[in-house]
Amino acid sequence: MQSIRTRQLRADLAYDGSAYTTAKPWHLATGSTLNTGAIATEEYVTNAVSAGAHTHVDAYVFVDSSRSSETYTETGSEVAPYRTLSSAISTKLADGETDLVIFKLAPGTYTGTISRDKATANQSFEIHGAGPENTFIKGSTNWDATTSHVLYFRDFISIKIKDVAISNGAYGIYTRSTPIVIVDNCAFARLGSSGINHGFERTQAQMAADWATQGSVGSNRSDGGVMRIRSSLDVVIRNCTAAQTLRGFRLQNCDQGRIIGCTVRSSLESAFYLAASDYTGATGCSNFFISDCRAEDVFHNGYLVIGGVDNTIVGCRAYNCASSAVVGWHTQDLRVQGCVFDKCTHKTYIGIGGLGDAHGCVQFGGKDNITDTSGYMLIALNNSMLRCGQGRASAIVAFWFGELNESVTSFRAVVDGNNTDAATVVYKDDSDIPLTSTQYPAAAGGPSQSEFDSLESDVGDNTTAIATNVTAIAANTSSIAGLGSFSGTASKSVITDSSGALATLDTVSKTHLEYLQNVSSDIKGSLDNRLKLDTTQNLTSGTLKLSSNSNQQIILQHTGYADLKLYSNFGQAGIDWKAGTATVKFDGGRISANGVMLRIPLQASDPGDPANTCQGCLYVDTSTAGAYKLKFHDGTSWVTIS
Repeated sequence: MQSIRTRQLRADLAYDGSAYTTAKPWHLATGSTLNTGAIATEEYVTNAVSAGAHTHVDAYVFVDSSRSSETYTETGSEVAPYRTLSSAISTKLADGETDLVIFKLAPGTYTGTISRDKATANQSFEIHGAGPENTFIKGSTNWDATTSHVLYFRDFISIKIKDVAISNGAYGIYTRSTPIVIVDNCAFARLGSSGINHGFERTQAQMAADWATQGSVGSNRSDGGVMRIRSSLDVVIRNCTAAQTLRGFRLQNCDQGRIIGCTVRSSLESAFYLAASDYTGATGCSNFFISDCRAEDVFHNGYLVIGGVDNTIVGCRAYNCASSAVVGWHTQDLRVQGCVFDKCTHKTYIGIGGLGDAHGCVQFGGKDNITDTSGYMLIALNNSMLRCGQGRASAIVAFWFGELNESVTSFRAVVDGNNTDAATVVYKDDSDIPLTSTQYPAAAGGPSQSEFDSLESDVGDNTTAIATNVTAIAANTSSIAGLGSFSGTASKSVITDSSGALATLDTVSKTHLEYLQNVSSDIKGSLDNRLKLDTTQNLTSGTLKLSSNSNQQIILQHTGYADLKLYSNFGQAGIDWKAGTATVKFDGGRISANGVMLRIPLQASDPGDPANTCQGCLYVDTSTAGAYKLKFHDGTSWVTIS
């Protein structure tokens, strides 16, 4: 395999905008062959110049589905291309193969799922179509919920897929354990979903019913989406579109990457999803830059980030999303800048029938396995959030903060320069996260120039009134002076007459407070007729009442001797005498009396009350000394109880 020294390559190469020429001939590796295709693309040569890597392509493999009716031996050359992509891949990406392979797909349709898991990550490959409007890769001819992933690859060095349309399967692209993944200028449709029943008019029960049949024959759903990229070191996704899918772009546990200029329309779950395998801060994607992307008519979140650190969403749009435009869970240093969010958070449920992350246009929470970055949990600058919905919150909220790890230095957020029509701009549900202002220059302590100009104008408009009042003040100066001196230690009060004119100057007294502004003695009289603490006071009328939907009690206390307590609780009332053990309690329709003993009234003769008032009463007959009797009134007469 030919290697190139960077300095020499720069000296030898010339580029006219379409092709490279060299001052010296290139020496190709033994076994290399020339064909009508370019020996090196601009991208490969550019990478070689900057990195000193080898640039030649080991093999171009041509695939043309339109040659299926012809009879010839498939070699992958332009003259004898493979008829199917699956046969080309199974041959050229076998376990023993290590060459960099570029599959060149002619315009046409390539049907059937492809799955390739290398025994050892020892090979890179690319798939180049003739544009997503010309080259179609389909998992099945028509939508079928039982179809697997359209393209599944595992354990490669690098993968690049460009200029194709992918449809009719679970995930369109699914890669695992491949350090470098690039997807460029591709279109995705009907992945994880047939595209049927995506409308927002459908109820939660209807969406749940659709999802319940996922993966079965005749269902409109399968467990998939646009793509799932797992455990990569560097991911680049550019200029891709997706429509009528279950999920959007899902990247999981990846080290860094970019998603640029991509659009998702009519997905049932999140459009752009940086995922974590354990759904906490212990895993996830970090160092991702999502820019100039669009999430439209999405039945969940526009942008969802779980776990990871240092991810940026900038210059993006979310329009008509059932749940929040942006959600961050268990993550740190999430930046959301210069985005436009319109008509988000207007449903309580998502496209598979469950409840959605829908408490604010931007929702942020989660505290599990957080690593302190000493930065900011969330930085939200210069975003527009209009026509926000209420979702699952108690009010319409722009920024919603849930439970967070308050012990880390990064427990803080920046929310500056945002515009919203939400009634509540910031709502803190479980954690009072500090908000840091980053405005520069900082707002001055006094009024701004425009505010000062306005004040100046107001002063000018009121010049006449000020002049008039100056005259009035001057006129009253002598009147005040004539009332007496304010000197000395005595407190003075200026008193006016009934017309408002100055009447006298006097020492402030109790009387002045009792009869303010010549009103009646309502203040004094009202105070006099109130029970006072620690004083002897008689109420002339009225009722002393404690009333509320809670327990009440009144305590009469002789300090150090005894307490008498009257109380009223839920379902109970009572009188307690704390000097002894005597109590009387009222529990519903029952009365209980407790103590050392119960004393019954002593009478020398039967009470003379009418029979109706005596009925059921007891007393002790003391008419016979030494032979007391307990008597009970049975409604007719007093009888002795033996």
